[in-house]
Amino acid sequence: MNTPLHRLFDMKRWLGLLNSDLRLNSKRYLFILLGAFVVGYLALLMSMRSITHYDSSSYITVFMFGLIGLGFFAGSAFQPFNHQTTTADYLLLPASSFEKLLTQFLIYVVLGTLCYLLIFGIDAHLARWTSLAIAAAQSKEAVMVPFRYAVLWEEMGTPYITWMAIIAIGFYLFATRLFFKRYAFVKSVLVLFCIFGLWYCSMVGLSHLFYPETKGFTIHLSDYKVYKDVYLVEVYIFVMACFVWLTAFPLSYYKLKEKTL
Repeated sequence: MNTPLHRLFDMKRWLGLLNSDLRLNSKRYLFILLGAFVVGYLALLMSMRSITHYDSSSYITVFMFGLIGLGFFAGSAFQPFNHQTTTADYLLLPASSFEKLLTQFLIYVVLGTLCYLLIFGIDAHLARWTSLAIAAAQSKEAVMVPFRYAVLWEEMGTPYITWMAIIAIGFYLFATRLFFKRYAFVKSVLVLFCIFGLWYCSMVGLSHLFYPETKGFTIHLSDYKVYKDVYLVEVYIFVMACFVWLTAFPLSYYKLKEKTL
C-alpha cells in the first residue's frame, strides 16, 4: 500500500517510532519527572511554611511558576536537532514528517502536561501533610486548604481566556523549536517578549488615540467592553490564541518537511 494517506500516516509505523523514542530517551524522561517531582514538592513546602493560612489561591502562584518549567520542556522537543550528526540520523528514520511531529507533540505537549498536572496534585498533598505535621510538632496553628484541581479553574479570574493564553503559549514554544537550531527556547522566549512588547505599545498608542486624557504608558482599552461583560482585551487574547492554535501545528509540519527535503 503506497497511497498518499499511508505515506502521511501509518499506525504501525507511528507506534514503532513512538516506542523507539520512549526507549531511547527513557532515562532522560525519568530524570525530568523525578526532578519535577522534587522541585515541585520543595517549592510548595517552602510556600506553605512561609504563611500560616494557605488558601486555594496560594496554590495558583506555585502552579504558574511551574508552567515555566513545562514551557521549557515543550520548547525542548526535537532533541536530535541540537546536533548536526543526530539531526541527519533523525531525518533518515523510516517515518513520515507528520508521524515525527505527532510523536514529539504527544510526548512534549500532551503527556508533558498530563504528567505536570498529576505531579503537582501529588506534591500539593504531600507538601500539605508535611507542613501540618511540622506545625503540629512545633505546637503551631496552621490552616492548609486541601488542593483541588477545580482550583485551577475557579481561581484564574477569567479562566477560559487565561487557559486559552497558556495553551497558546505552549503551542508557540513547541512550534518555534523547529525554527531555531541552537538555544531554541531562549530565542523563542525573546521573540515572545518582542511580540508582547509590540502588543503593549499598540495598546498604549490606541489608548492615546481614543482616550486623549491618557498619560504615559497607561492602557485604557482594557476597560472597554465590547458586549456586556466581554472586554476588548479578552477578545484580543481569544483571537490571538485561536490564531496560534490553528497555525502552530501546520507551520511545524511544513518546517519539519522542509528540513527533510
